[in-house]
Amino acid sequence: MRRSAGGTGRAIHVPTVSAIVRPTIARSSSGWLRSREVGTYPVLVLSDTVVPVPEGPVAYRYLLRRRGPWMALVPPLAALALGTLLLNWGGSAVRGFGGFLLTTMAAPTLLLLGVPVSGGTPRYVIAGVTSFVLWLALGSWAASRATRVPAASWRDWWRELAWLVIPVWIGAAVAFAVAYVVVL
Repeated sequence: MRRSAGGTGRAIHVPTVSAIVRPTIARSSSGWLRSREVGTYPVLVLSDTVVPVPEGPVAYRYLLRRRGPWMALVPPLAALALGTLLLNWGGSAVRGFGGFLLTTMAAPTLLLLGVPVSGGTPRYVIAGVTSFVLWLALGSWAASRATRVPAASWRDWWRELAWLVIPVWIGAAVAFAVAYVVVL
């Protein structure tokens, strides 16, 4: 952020604008944002140079919002990898049950398409795409909820994501139990 030093024409760099100055800013015809005088100090602010401080709270919140949706793919991908390993590792009924449960938790829209009763590649692709979109949406939602506070962290993001993921997984487990009873 640049400020003109008392009308002398030289600009100095200021990392942030104080909260007192920001509400009093009005646009002038010259492209500068001119504020009313606060105390005895007139302030000129260049409008197109707003850059957050590197590794500051604003930059970190932006990072959480940008990477949060993609980080939400980590738990379902881990569940999918473990479920696939259990399904393909052996012929035990316990492994098959656990593998399909983990796969269902990784792709919660799988059961909506009737996969235990009927399968096929198009159903698996549609379930994969819709589950991918669901996890990205949950990650984005968790990021927006976690960054409501000024000093947000990944711990806040994981806590918000857990409040969104646990009901999805409980719903997938209940739907899996209903499908298991119907198929048997």
